[in-house]
Amino acid sequence: MSARSLTHHRGRRISSGRWRAIGLAALAALLATSTLLSGTSLYPVRTTLFHQGVNLEDGAVVTATSTTARIAGTHVTDTGTQAALHTAQAQLRWLEEGTVLSGQWEQLTTDALLDLHVLGSGSATLLPVAGWRAAWRYLWPRDSAAVAVALAATGHTADAIALLQFFQDVQREDGSFAARYTSDGAEVADGRAEQSDSAGWLLWAVARVNEYTDGAALSQLRSLVDRSTEYLLTITATGLPPASSDSWEMQETDLTLGTAATALMGLEAARELVPTAALEERATQLRDQIVAAFAPTFQRYAHPTTLTSWQRQGADANVALLLPPFQPTAVPGAAAAWEKSLYLLREPAGGISPGEGWRDDGVTWMPQTTLYAWVAAVNGREDLAQNLLAFIEGHTTELGSISEKVSKDGAPLSVAPLGWAAANTILAVVALEE
Repeated sequence: MSARSLTHHRGRRISSGRWRAIGLAALAALLATSTLLSGTSLYPVRTTLFHQGVNLEDGAVVTATSTTARIAGTHVTDTGTQAALHTAQAQLRWLEEGTVLSGQWEQLTTDALLDLHVLGSGSATLLPVAGWRAAWRYLWPRDSAAVAVALAATGHTADAIALLQFFQDVQREDGSFAARYTSDGAEVADGRAEQSDSAGWLLWAVARVNEYTDGAALSQLRSLVDRSTEYLLTITATGLPPASSDSWEMQETDLTLGTAATALMGLEAARELVPTAALEERATQLRDQIVAAFAPTFQRYAHPTTLTSWQRQGADANVALLLPPFQPTAVPGAAAAWEKSLYLLREPAGGISPGEGWRDDGVTWMPQTTLYAWVAAVNGREDLAQNLLAFIEGHTTELGSISEKVSKDGAPLSVAPLGWAAANTILAVVALEE
């Protein structure tokens, strides 16, 4: 029995990943017979692999199977036409305009970059959506933040800035964001709860892209920075931010670690971009308040009022957001909690789950697994980063794409590729090379 399985209890709440799609009629029926409590999820279970990958074909993005022929070195369907050849040449030019990561993980990162290119090719500018299935074909701020940094880190700085400018253009006047957007900038109104972590994620992304552009990004993204900063100052004016949905995308009535951590991420990034005494004071205060509320375990909830004891005690993979590269220095005690979470959240196949309070089905979630590889690489755990990258590479689809999930038996599940996981993987390898 794994170390993680020993921590699980009967009667865990049922939760799953993103609420990507659910029929309105089914939702209405469900809402008519249930009450949404803190930590309750309506997300459906994904138990199959929808497709092996994505290609460009005849000017469009299409899903691909293991028997789909690709032009060598590209994610372009080999239709035997001159048009396909031109598309492949254009994709190779894009790849070569940046940095192709070499070494042990060259194929893994090249496939991840090409997947991001294809996922972004359905719009006029490169705006990679989360995945190429209807319920994933949107832009989430947190996913896109990682994608923007991955693009910048591999030399595609203009694409990174354009992606962040997309969110600058759709941002609300008060600095908040919808949970997700279509590629033409429309908010997706599907009942998904407000997610205050968006401002923190995007501020952090601007700061990192600004580094890769030697400060040039800030002038083009100043409105995004100013509105997001003001938003975070507002929601932390009286202390910790209010409860909000976070990367688990569940309706919450208690403050989660993910919401608190991303608020601190954003304030620290804002302090780096536009330093002021007020920002320095607020970031310092919030860091201290997070320690007071969550230390020493840094589990999912602070001061819970409607949760059972096992939910209060559950580790959360969002503890990784309290370490570099998301914070200038690790929040006191968070590094030890993150190390412990490696055992608590490990799944049978070898990857990481979002948390102890997540679905107890043995499924690995690749956004969290790739996140942990990246954090390990940045924080001097090269051995762990290499091991996790080996797991990631060993569990891609037959076309080399990183899926959203991996079953307890090691089979890729759900949508593939998932842009967020691809971006995290690229950044893990960049961190190792740096």
